[in-house]
Amino acid sequence: MYIKKCLIISFVVSSLLLSPSTVLAIGDDQYSRPSLKGLRKLAVVVQIGKPVSDDFEKVGLTEERIRTSIELKLREAKIDVVYRENLFSDTPILHVEVNGSIKDGKTFSFLLEVELWQKSFLKRDPKIEVVAATWSMGAFGSGLPSHIAKDMMGLINEMMDAFTKAYSSENP
Repeated sequence: MYIKKCLIISFVVSSLLLSPSTVLAIGDDQYSRPSLKGLRKLAVVVQIGKPVSDDFEKVGLTEERIRTSIELKLREAKIDVVYRENLFSDTPILHVEVNGSIKDGKTFSFLLEVELWQKSFLKRDPKIEVVAATWSMGAFGSGLPSHIAKDMMGLINEMMDAFTKAYSSENP
């Protein structure tokens, strides 16, 4: 009985350590959704933090891959994508940031953040203009190198689905 119990505990612990785990944080609520009303165009900026960007690239997760996937989702939602060379100072930016680390080449830990940055004015002093995140969503988790790019792209697609759903609710 003792050996069986030890085997079960070992299996559960190793499953937790080896399986990907993810926690999703949502900034999509009654306060952030109205900031999407009237939005017609966006610039997309993707950043993968150093020093892990080379490790993510080795497993197939690149800024270009992420940007292409996001731009496709935006176009499907009828949101125009503005490219950097045509970017005006008042164009809202959908900023996607990927940070993480890899331990012993075996496990990636990551943080994904998707934020909509827009120029805003402070209520206490409307002469002060700032760039603020008006909608956001994030996730953190871990996974094996063999699956991490696919898993993270799946999370990014889920976040973009949430963004486009929120956008559609404010722009019927």
